[in-house]
Amino acid sequence: IAEFALMLILTSLRQIRPLHLEMTQGNFSGGAYIAHQLDSRTVGIIGYGYIGQCVAKLLAAFGPKLVVYTVEDIAPEYILPNMEIE
Repeated sequence: IAEFALMLILTSLRQIRPLHLEMTQGNFSGGAYIAHQLDSRTVGIIGYGYIGQCVAKLLAAFGPKLVVYTVEDIAPEYILPNMEIE
C-alpha cells in the first residue's frame, strides 16, 4: 500500500495521466507540462501507523518536508529528518 501511495504522489506530481492521454491520442506537445520535484515540496501524511511510517520512509529518499498528523505519540526513533508532527 505504501508503494502504491508513493506511485500516486509521483503520478500526480509529474502529471503522468494527462501526458499519457496526449501520447495515446497522438497529440503530444510536451512543452505544456512541467516536471516538478519532490525535494522542494511539503507532503502531508495523515496517520503514522505502519503504513504511514512506510510512506514516510519511502518519501524521505526524495527529500521533501514531511508533515505528519497523528493522534498517537511517536517514539523518537520513528521521527525522520525534515519531519514535523502535528
